[in-house]
Amino acid sequence: MAFKEKLLSNLSLKIISLLLAVFLWFFVIGRRSSEIGVDVPVRFENLPESLVIVNNPETHLEVRVQGPRTLFSSLDPARVNISLDLSGAKTGRSSYHIFPEQIVLPRGLRVNRINPPEVDFEFSPVVTKELSVRTKTEGDCARGYRIAQINVTPARVNLTGAAQELNRIEAVETDSVSLKDRNESFRMVVPLVMGGIHLTKVEPKRVEIQVEIVKILNQRWLRGVPIKVVGLSGDKAQVRPARIDLLIRGPELILSGLKPEEIKVYLEGSGLTPGKYRRRAIIELPEELSLQESRPPWFNLEVSR
Repeated sequence: MAFKEKLLSNLSLKIISLLLAVFLWFFVIGRRSSEIGVDVPVRFENLPESLVIVNNPETHLEVRVQGPRTLFSSLDPARVNISLDLSGAKTGRSSYHIFPEQIVLPRGLRVNRINPPEVDFEFSPVVTKELSVRTKTEGDCARGYRIAQINVTPARVNLTGAAQELNRIEAVETDSVSLKDRNESFRMVVPLVMGGIHLTKVEPKRVEIQVEIVKILNQRWLRGVPIKVVGLSGDKAQVRPARIDLLIRGPELILSGLKPEEIKVYLEGSGLTPGKYRRRAIIELPEELSLQESRPPWFNLEVSR
């Protein structure tokens, strides 16, 4: 009982002492200096319209912030940034040093280190240049078809940007246009691609292309096509020579599979009496094909009873 009485005596005083000790412990720990890293974005302001940035300067810096731990809760990284005034920029390379005073932090915190401590720029004069537009294509048309021509509207565009880059090029490309399995003409609107060029203005940003796709035409000799005589009633006919060679022009897809029996070659015998005649052959071709040459051009026809 004596132990219990001693434990409970002055209980309120003992609780207050314990709470005070805990408070003092947290106070001492909280006041102890610490350091954290903050990713801080960099804003570029007041760049003259006559200049453009042509390198890739740092847009985020690591800032080491030092101070009591209890104050870190008041630090909102989203509200911390660095602004660089580029109003005095000139053509060429320049470095802008970042000072701790440029970074606003809650009271009691300070900037210990900035990495990197400076931002490097390369500035180029701005020019406007008119460039032709080239259509970039990929893939092949369907078998037996080809591109006849490609028209671009507008054919030339105005680009405003870094002089040192625009002065090196004479044309700008469109986004890639697929020709895979295309067998008819088409038109479409496509964006321009300006990769690697630092621009401030593009007029226009898209162009219309018209792609004309046609069948591939070819020529082929079809040899030894038999000749018939039509129109005779009861009489016999003999043709010398009995076959003809034909040079035919037309779509490659049709020519490649063309067979002699698909062509009608004949001599007209209507009204002829027995005797010998010299005639040209009548040649009828499938649609889309045309005759370029025939050998021989004349035939001997003998009609008998």
